[in-house]
Order: sequence, then structure tokens, then C-alpha cells
Amino acid sequence: LPAYAARYSGEVSGLVLLDPPTEWHDMTPKQARLLRGGVQLSRFGGLLARVGVVRGSLALLTGGAPGVPGTFVRLLGPGATRTLARLVGEVQKLPPEVHPVVQAIWCQPKCFRGMAEHLAALKETAAAAARVGTLGDLPLVVVSAGDQPPEIVAKHRQLTGLSTADRHILAPKSAHWIQFDAPDLVVDAIREMLNRAPHTTPAAARSPGCQ
Repeated sequence: LPAYAARYSGEVSGLVLLDPPTEWHDMTPKQARLLRGGVQLSRFGGLLARVGVVRGSLALLTGGAPGVPGTFVRLLGPGATRTLARLVGEVQKLPPEVHPVVQAIWCQPKCFRGMAEHLAALKETAAAAARVGTLGDLPLVVVSAGDQPPEIVAKHRQLTGLSTADRHILAPKSAHWIQFDAPDLVVDAIREMLNRAPHTTPAAARSPGCQ
């Protein structure tokens, strides 16, 4: 998003970045290997989704069936199992009526293809973001998750220096998906940005669309 805003400044009124992945801006060989592994796992996940394995696995996880964690560890390995359990835990923070919709989306092969393409492009997009030197006076709000280590929070504060109209916010009780753990904080940050943006009006900031 910062790279897009720098290139198309006339089309962007301001930015609110939620726990941005600044740790990927200077990619290490270890991170590059992790990305390649993530791409391969995502493609493999697409094959599993095509034959219905993902749907069954999610149903077991969300239903809390006994013995499932051990089964997943044997099939997927401990790392993938922890990641899957964490993602399911985040989704369970949503209203219950939304769960079937999210589960249905995740069960589609194209969801995994999209993730594979996202991970494959991350090196290039992270490098483009790291090259941004300034955003001028574009309103910029960066929100850090409370569970991030100090060095990542420091990078987030450094990122706000791209703009002269900047603000950094720490969401102390939030994990990475801040919109789930602290939705009111996110809404307030967006409204604040809209009120400061030169191309919007206070009335627009109060409209339901910004929620």
C-alpha cells in the first residue's frame, strides 16, 4: 500500500496500516526459504481442497473432535498444525453466523491458489514498499499488534516517518488480526484518517461506509 500511495498519490487520501509486515522488507535467505515452502504448501492445500480433505479437516477442528490435533500433527507436521489451529482460532472470533461462509471460502482450491500467488509476490512487493522514501503530507496511521516484539514495533514507528501527518497506535490486547481483536480501535483510526485527509470531508468520515 505505501508503494501504491507513493506512485498514485492523487488516488489515495490516506493510509491506515494494520500491523504491516515490515519484517519482510529486508528479506533474509531464511525468509526466502520459508516463502518458497509456503508457496508449495499452498499449492498442496489446493489439491487437498479439491478432493474435500480441507473441508473435513476444518469441520473437525472447529467442532473440537477428540484426537484431531494428534492426527493433524502426523499428517501435516507440528508447524502446519499450529498455523491451521491459529487461523481457526482467529476465525472463531467472528460472529458464529459468519463461520460457515469463511469455511466455505477456505475450502475452495482458488483460495489456496490466491495464497500461493500472494506469497510468491511477497519478495517483490516488500522490496517495492521498502524503496518508498516519502509520502509527503499524506495522512498515515500505523497500528501495531500488542503481541509484536519490540523490534517490529520500532519498525512500525519508523514507517510512520514516511509522512509528515503520521500517527502510531499500539493495540495492547490484540494479535495480528487487529480488526478482530480491537474493531473499535480500527474504526476510530480510519475515521481519524478520513477527517485529516485533504480529499475527504468530515461527513464522509462519519458515513457507514468507513466501517
